[in-house]
Amino acid sequence: MIGKPEAFFEGEAEGHVQEDAVSPLAFSAVSFQPAQAVTSVAFGYPNGSGLADELPPLPQSSNPQATKATRATQSVQATQATKATQASGRKRIIIALIIAILVVDIVLLAIWVTTRGATGQAVVGEPLTVVSSQLGNNHGSAIYQIGYDPALSFSTYGSAITSIDATTLKPLENNYLTTSGSGSSAVTVLVDETAFGRVIAMNADWVAYLNRADNTVLSDVWSGTTAEQYLQQYPAGTQIAFHRLALGEINVVGKYVYVLAEANYTLLYNGQSNAVDSVFLYKLAPQGDSLAVSNIEQLAAPPPSATPPPSSTVGGG
Repeated sequence: MIGKPEAFFEGEAEGHVQEDAVSPLAFSAVSFQPAQAVTSVAFGYPNGSGLADELPPLPQSSNPQATKATRATQSVQATQATKATQASGRKRIIIALIIAILVVDIVLLAIWVTTRGATGQAVVGEPLTVVSSQLGNNHGSAIYQIGYDPALSFSTYGSAITSIDATTLKPLENNYLTTSGSGSSAVTVLVDETAFGRVIAMNADWVAYLNRADNTVLSDVWSGTTAEQYLQQYPAGTQIAFHRLALGEINVVGKYVYVLAEANYTLLYNGQSNAVDSVFLYKLAPQGDSLAVSNIEQLAAPPPSATPPPSSTVGGG
């Protein structure tokens, strides 16, 4: 942080020191010789010698107080010049440091962008930021509240998973999925964005499927999989109100991506309601340049201490 520049001397006049008034007694040091009698018409030099004799030099005036004041003024001016030079030097150093910091930040940002988008390798994004970037997949604002909950971790829920050996699951490290397009139009497709986006889209489209018989949700899942069967298990006429979707940790096994999420919704059928608040494991597999859901596993009731409200949420309408 840039500090407040040092001030110049305080209480001293800038470039001016008032001289002391000259005492009337100062002239007493100057001796005036009395005029001598004129003895020649050659304008009065003794013995008619004219300019033969040089006039005696006049005594020089000496004022110690005036000399002291002059030296004081010169000292103040020299000190001020030195301070100004030092202050200017400090400013140049501070400006150079600021420029250096900015250059380092720009280089680090360039490295981050390059690494995140490099073919075959990409870093994982900050989860809440990734979730926020995928809210556009909440089609029709069907899900009222969407957020990220760090408590939804495989270390907490791994023992409840039955569709796969949880010990084989690995944290997502390489976030690169594929590259869409080519040349200047090439776009790097990232695992975390695609997985979160697909889970949001599938649940939002499921609301449209149950409430309006819209089949868009079938494009979010692999055909003929248990995920498709899960979405179609409810009879025609079933309505749904989707209250909250909290996304959690992402793990991978080979080409497959696993996402933990907590869903809170209410199903209505023949005047009866069924409230659901459970943790689900979504399995996604590559589909073209994207991912599609191939399995949905509803886990056993989680421990109460492991299901706090999402740490951050965004209203879905």
